Amino acid sequence: MRELSGRTRSAIAAWAALATLLHLHAAIVGFDAPLRLRALHLLVLLPLAFLLWPARPGVSPAHRPSSPDLALALLAMLPGLLVLLGPDLGALRPGSMVSPDVAELLLGGLASLLVVEALRRVVAPALAGQLAAGILFHVACAKLPGVLHQGEITLHAIFGSLYLADDMGMHGPVTGISATMVAILVAFGAASEKSGLPRFLHDLGIRAAGRQPGGPAQAAVISTALSGAFSGASTVNGLAPGSPAIPAMIGLGFHRHFAAGLAAASSAGIQFTPPAMGAGIFVVALAADIPPGHACLAALLGALLHFLAILAGVHFEARRLRIPGLPEGALPGWRDLRRGAPLLLPVVLLVVLLLLGRPPSLAAFWAFVATFLVSWVHRHPPATRLVLTVVVAVALALARFGEHAAAWPLSIVLGAASLVARRGSRPGTRPMMREAFGVLVEAALRMVAVALACAGAGMLVACLVVSGLDAAASGAVRALSQGSLLPAGALLALATLALGKALPAIAAQVVVAALGARILVELGAPALAAHMFVFWFSILAVATPPASIAGADPLRTGLAASRLAFAGCVVGFGFLHAPALLVQGPWPGSLGEVLAAAAASVLVAAAFAGHFRDHLADGWRVAIGAAALLLALPLEGVDPWMRAAFAAWIGGALRLAPRPFAP
Repeated sequence: MRELSGRTRSAIAAWAALATLLHLHAAIVGFDAPLRLRALHLLVLLPLAFLLWPARPGVSPAHRPSSPDLALALLAMLPGLLVLLGPDLGALRPGSMVSPDVAELLLGGLASLLVVEALRRVVAPALAGQLAAGILFHVACAKLPGVLHQGEITLHAIFGSLYLADDMGMHGPVTGISATMVAILVAFGAASEKSGLPRFLHDLGIRAAGRQPGGPAQAAVISTALSGAFSGASTVNGLAPGSPAIPAMIGLGFHRHFAAGLAAASSAGIQFTPPAMGAGIFVVALAADIPPGHACLAALLGALLHFLAILAGVHFEARRLRIPGLPEGALPGWRDLRRGAPLLLPVVLLVVLLLLGRPPSLAAFWAFVATFLVSWVHRHPPATRLVLTVVVAVALALARFGEHAAAWPLSIVLGAASLVARRGSRPGTRPMMREAFGVLVEAALRMVAVALACAGAGMLVACLVVSGLDAAASGAVRALSQGSLLPAGALLALATLALGKALPAIAAQVVVAALGARILVELGAPALAAHMFVFWFSILAVATPPASIAGADPLRTGLAASRLAFAGCVVGFGFLHAPALLVQGPWPGSLGEVLAAAAASVLVAAAFAGHFRDHLADGWRVAIGAAALLLALPLEGVDPWMRAAFAAWIGGALRLAPRPFAP
């Protein structure tokens, strides 16, 4: 990203802040037509891709946009303006095959090329390359030989599906998810990060696990898991690549490739940890036709099992390497933790609103507002009166006009914010106002990559549907699986992991869901389980080799990450057979299933580490790992409580085993 200065920096920052404010306004007031909101979403964010990301790093200007970039940024606004201002494009087009006129055709081609170039700069060159190849295939497929030959596809059909379709393309439902839900959660995450919540979660993790073997590493895993409370981005957790936690773990005695693999496995887990998850969970909710809050709750047990397996792996590795924990004097004090506890209030508000069935965008909006208020009071106690003014104003507006008359609460919030801004001219509070502006800018910059990934995923699906490749791929999966759920799931898992290494997780998920999720449903899996399965493996692709982190060997790092996340793969297949893992069904069966999966996860971690109470011989490692896999997968006719009891018996036997069993 470019490092700007002067008036150019101020102008682009103002545009970015305006983009965030427009999304916040849409979250509470709404928009008259979904297509218009999606167009506005790309209109304000797509130009930033050309202004802030150079075309060729090291060659293009690093401190200012070049003239071609300024021209591309202006051109990037034209397709969105046509949708916003066009008299016939304000409502969703019926059906995915539309017939644009010449002007719309030209703008559709322009918009497609601009999105491809923006994807190359910001998100992933592989996604841009696949999308460009898909568009070229549509143009030339009638002249290709053999199996590549398809019927002639007109330019109207190509760019109509990419640009103006209501169920795919750059303005499809996936972009709608980015514009309405994910954008506000991204803003909430940016505000939470500035409030000091990550530091509090780190201290909480140190307090909880610091005295255990390899304590700082276990604490980093816990703080990473808790980071899902405010952000689904892997760049804000305690083990993000480049964070000081990785060199610290290496300094403790962990091998470099293990520390890097732990970063990859934990970074994958944060993206399916409720409540502030990425765009993928909302795709699951849309496809399964359930409220987003229910989809977040369904992912909870899987996320807990994933991080439990990682913690167990770190624990056994630390014991094997004889890495001690921290002394009591090095742990954060309880008084400091109590002082930072109020920073969790916006997260609690977000969870409560989601459980009450409020739209995620509205819940995230109020959590975003609460984050500013709580942060100001926490860091500047004299601001309490101003915060109470805002809270009372909002409460009175909601009581008088109701939640659905959203313009009134918003006007009250803005009025109260102006009062804060007036007081903010004082030297003691002026830095807070600058930080508030910085949060708005940072939120918009984070939205750019999400918006482009979602738009690119929708366009890639449009390429598959228009060409008929989706039906061909689905037929191949049916033929290879021979009507069996487990082989079909294995094929789709491999496809998702392979795509996830080259594409953003949301793109891999949307493509595989379009190709094969309905096959899993046809073979007996519930819709929620089928789409959660695809979502799960699109995230786990981060924890597969190769993975280049912290200068470690990519292959060894990827293998270490796969080892730590292996239990998560088993949990993913459990979704297809055990609704209890998705918080579905009666609670006694759910509890037994979770206990069996948890015990199996710990045993798998011990088998991979080669350590339990002491070192495990290779033969015992294989036997324990195989038994754990059988316990983790739901077996027909076997009660989950029996599996949980047997897993506990294995653990107890290993705990009490004489030394010859563990040389």
